[in-house]
Amino acid sequence: PSLIRPSAVASLSPVATKVGAGAVELSWSKPMDAALPTRLEIATDPAFIAPVEIRHNADEKTRVTLKPGPYFWRVVRIGADGIWSFPSPIKTFTIAAESPP
Repeated sequence: PSLIRPSAVASLSPVATKVGAGAVELSWSKPMDAALPTRLEIATDPAFIAPVEIRHNADEKTRVTLKPGPYFWRVVRIGADGIWSFPSPIKTFTIAAESPP
């Protein structure tokens, strides 16, 4: 039997965006085979050596709370046969530090 890699996700948001202190909502559109599980990965390095957040079965709109700083994120899908999709394009965002009162 041949193994078929699932379709990757597309249209990730935000893209290179600074967001308010602490929280950001990440969203993406699912491809045609949308019922497949999705894994959200967030890291402080573009190689994702040490992810700071991994969410399995993430919804296509996911809110995360992180410390101030720059982040990289991507989404990977897992097929019914256990084969992973190629990762989505890597996107970035920056969590702004809270301003003093």
